[in-house]
Amino acid sequence: MDTDSWLYLAIVIYSVTAIAVVVFAIVKKGAGIFDPLLQCVLFITLFSLPLPIRALISDLIEGDVTEHLPQLKPFLPLAVLYATMGLVCLAVGYYSPMSRAVGRLLPHPPVVRRPRVYFGAGVLAAFSVVLILLLTAQVGGVLAFVLLGYGSSAETFGRDYLAIGFPWLFVASLLLLYRYAVYRQRTDVVLFIAAFVVNVLIQALLGNRSTILYMGLSAGLFVHYSIRPLTPKVILPIAVVGFLALNIFGYLRGSKYESFADFTTRTTDVATRISSNGDLKRGWVYTLTTGEFVVPFETLPEMMRSVGTSVSPRLGATYLQAPLFVIPSAVFPDRPLPLANWYMAQFYGSGFGLNEGRAFFFMSEGYLNFGPAGIVLVTLLWGVLWGGVRDYIRFARGNPGSGLLAALSVAFIFRAVAGEFSSLVIGLPEQSLSGCIIALMIITGFASWTRKRKLNRIPTNAGA
Repeated sequence: MDTDSWLYLAIVIYSVTAIAVVVFAIVKKGAGIFDPLLQCVLFITLFSLPLPIRALISDLIEGDVTEHLPQLKPFLPLAVLYATMGLVCLAVGYYSPMSRAVGRLLPHPPVVRRPRVYFGAGVLAAFSVVLILLLTAQVGGVLAFVLLGYGSSAETFGRDYLAIGFPWLFVASLLLLYRYAVYRQRTDVVLFIAAFVVNVLIQALLGNRSTILYMGLSAGLFVHYSIRPLTPKVILPIAVVGFLALNIFGYLRGSKYESFADFTTRTTDVATRISSNGDLKRGWVYTLTTGEFVVPFETLPEMMRSVGTSVSPRLGATYLQAPLFVIPSAVFPDRPLPLANWYMAQFYGSGFGLNEGRAFFFMSEGYLNFGPAGIVLVTLLWGVLWGGVRDYIRFARGNPGSGLLAALSVAFIFRAVAGEFSSLVIGLPEQSLSGCIIALMIITGFASWTRKRKLNRIPTNAGA
């Protein structure tokens, strides 16, 4: 058979396997739509299949589609089969006894009678604002920084210790939902919605669609875990509308606005122009055809083509170097480049800024280190990790603090799929979990955290 036939067969095998894993999880294990395994399958599929499917349909290089597609296409069928193998290993690790042991080891915040939620949220929000002011001072203030649009990423590179102010500000707003889970006062929902709108507006001006998605997922997951289970009837319409809206926004976003009015005017002008020439129709799904979702998977066939020839196997070095990313590059200028930047330099040449890179698929890092065995290892470990989170959620019934930590973690899955190891072990704790843990400690009066050995059935409104 020719390459297209093999690729078509590989896509079919992947699809059947993914459906089988989902059906097994739902029918045999009682998984819901927000189960970590189903979230992994969803986002791994979204980042795996668009490029191979596009390669079957068109050889046209446009948008974010790699210019190396003709050279990578012969490797795509086997790459898809490797991804299929990864799904199976993920499920094996997820339901293994080891994942249950991990779930029992993860500590839970205490449930106290009268948590000081407003005080904890206020402290975290105030500290976040200070970090944001320090970050934006060199460009003329917060407004000037926000009006840089997606070009603002150049100002945050190497200053992540200040850039965490924005995600921590969102975490502070989530604490209002935490308070609602405890006291069931509608005022907290109103305050959260107002804070959420402000955070979304800031991220929209900055052009950070992934952050908006992360915020939406985190809020939805927390509601599902700690307030009220959400049904597919509620989730699916919101998910479809949100996906289409973020696609259109990504198609229209710009940078270096002069004012908020300029943002509105320029966005409207771009929408009118591309609508008149018919491009807006493609904008609804461009991330699946020429946008972000076609990027990460290219790194796997590229590693298959290059490791052992032009690139030496790393033999675990990228995983051992991950802790170094805790140190800001301004303090440690010789810190290794993130894989996204290394990949750009290695395969696309020079002339790119350090804030520019190609998202590096998590299975590709496994292959870069240990070949096909690396994919098996990394997906098994992922299964154990997210299976542990699943049990953590089950053990934490009625504990909104645990629900908040779980929501922030599971919402990060899509970033971890399209990222290297350091994104998960450094990015998630730094950007979300650390701020949340600090706030929860303040809220609960620095009471001791505990590990659970059995299901916790503390009522959700404890202390109301």
